[in-house]
Amino acid sequence: MVTAIDLIYLMNIGIRRNETIVAGMAYRTNIIGKMVIEEIGFRKIKVDEGKRICEGLDFYSLLNFDLYSFQELIKFMIFILNDLKQKGFEIVYGSCREQVKPLFMMGKKHFKANFIDMKEINGDKEYFARIELCPK
Repeated sequence: MVTAIDLIYLMNIGIRRNETIVAGMAYRTNIIGKMVIEEIGFRKIKVDEGKRICEGLDFYSLLNFDLYSFQELIKFMIFILNDLKQKGFEIVYGSCREQVKPLFMMGKKHFKANFIDMKEINGDKEYFARIELCPK
């Protein structure tokens, strides 16, 4: 569960068009206690113990999923992950639905993404994503 203390460290960044945010991502950089992914049934990976981990909380888009918008969202995701890497994070955990999985795969030149597990939540498949920002 995200606590009031965590919200102080919550980062939110978005794509604007005509002064309106049309896509965004929120991530948690100061994790105290359980992560949201743990609350929905996923587990941290043992190999990541001792690494700087942050958690993607929300990725949203009001853009149509045409080719131009999809390319824009990929650039946006790469921008965010590069920012986290520059801040010293090594791993990002998060979850996503089926329609967002291609964003992770299209950025493979910039980061290493794996889908570790899948759970069905309210009839939707939710995938546990592990993104390695500093691949060896």
